[in-house]
Amino acid sequence: MKKTKVLASIILGLILSVCFAFGIGGIKKDAKKVSAWTQSDIKYFGYDISVHQGVVDFNVMKNYADFVICRIGYSTSLDTRFLTYMRDAKAAGLHIGIYIFSLAENITQAQNEADWIVSTLAANGFDKGYLDFPVFFDYEQNSVIQSKTK
Repeated sequence: MKKTKVLASIILGLILSVCFAFGIGGIKKDAKKVSAWTQSDIKYFGYDISVHQGVVDFNVMKNYADFVICRIGYSTSLDTRFLTYMRDAKAAGLHIGIYIFSLAENITQAQNEADWIVSTLAANGFDKGYLDFPVFFDYEQNSVIQSKTK
């Protein structure tokens, strides 16, 4: 797979979430003035990746990105490239975070997913300071959105 094709295929939606979550983008509100952040205000740039991106050359990616957010899985099913992505991204010197594509429609299912994440990270040596960013919760399924469960 060509390097440009890999980079072009990476989803940017989660990246914007990361930028906003860390105050890298957004709207500043002063007393009587509101100003929007611009692209030049962004200090860090990264990608979210899952099995859908295929083989990723993280040594090339580090020329374009500071961090990567790897999908650990969906519900409690491990993303088949997660382990490789985590190790290769760390070896390339990228900062790392993870996300889960959640299918939880109630509190019990959400707790099960959270427990699965913690045990999966620990079982693979990705605990105790391995992650540079938090675990992100990605929910897009209509059934999850419509459940309206905290």
